[in-house]
Amino acid sequence: MSEKPWYACDVLAIGGKVVPAVELSPEEIQDELSRLLFKGVDGAVDPEMLSIMIRRDKVGDFDFLKAKTEWATVGFWETDKNPPEPNMQIDVIFWDIPKSHPQDSCREAVGLRLMELLEEYNKKVVGEKLLYARTQPVEETTLSQD
Repeated sequence: MSEKPWYACDVLAIGGKVVPAVELSPEEIQDELSRLLFKGVDGAVDPEMLSIMIRRDKVGDFDFLKAKTEWATVGFWETDKNPPEPNMQIDVIFWDIPKSHPQDSCREAVGLRLMELLEEYNKKVVGEKLLYARTQPVEETTLSQD
């Protein structure tokens, strides 16, 4: 397995290295997601929003996220074959490493690592054919990193 570029970002490491998500248990993935989202890493100063869209009957798989906003939504997928589906959108503010960081491997490394962890969590726990998650910059916010 080839390493992801952000594995070289030392601020993401625990115990000196970044462990590939595929090697983590579901509980370890939950712990790593919580650490990155709620405790942050050195140099992470750019506010970002993580959004996860999930079927309402699967939202409980994300109860470990202790600071989040959940929005009731409706999802449409291949509308000629499937009726609209009740979904939830989970939003979490987190802090990422800016694109201006001097170490290439650290630029936006938190968001990239979150996507890797979520993809593996989906395979091991959630079981969606396609888990839709995204990050986007937050220009201004009343929240702080404290």
